[in-house]
Amino acid sequence: MDNLAEYISGAIGLSVGGVLGFLCRAIVEHRLAIDRIKENIRLTEFNKSASEFRCSFTDEIRIVEESTIETDFSDIFNKGYVRHYNAIIRFQAYLSERDRAEIKKAWDNHCYPQGLDGYERHLPSAKFLHYDHSQGIEVVDGKPRISEEHEKSFRRAKNLVMKNLDSILTFAKFK
Repeated sequence: MDNLAEYISGAIGLSVGGVLGFLCRAIVEHRLAIDRIKENIRLTEFNKSASEFRCSFTDEIRIVEESTIETDFSDIFNKGYVRHYNAIIRFQAYLSERDRAEIKKAWDNHCYPQGLDGYERHLPSAKFLHYDHSQGIEVVDGKPRISEEHEKSFRRAKNLVMKNLDSILTFAKFK
């Protein structure tokens, strides 16, 4: 009789353990499914925002790609400045702190010539000066000088524009 009681208590314990194990597994799977759904929503929102961010630059990218020596890059980016700045503000909400600092640095490099510090750097007249190649003007060490080769100056400005835009748009790759 003792063996029968042990057998029954063992069977009950095993059954209860099996039911509890099943319930624990179901709860864990449910939590994992919720986490996967949240991650998918986060990625979808990031990708949508990244797409909108990239779209805010498409007109300018097309103009630069099709540009000629007569193209005024400074004028193009001054006209789109507010739209681009607002796009960066909206997109930063989806970036980590580190990426926010990096995109700000990339944005500053796009807007202002390197070599300018403090007050000079944020003068409206300094904005996009490093993209100016008209009459062979180029910026070296933060100071404009006359270029000897206008075509070379144009190519250098165009390459700088594309490099700076690429460094900004790098943050908007799909995940």
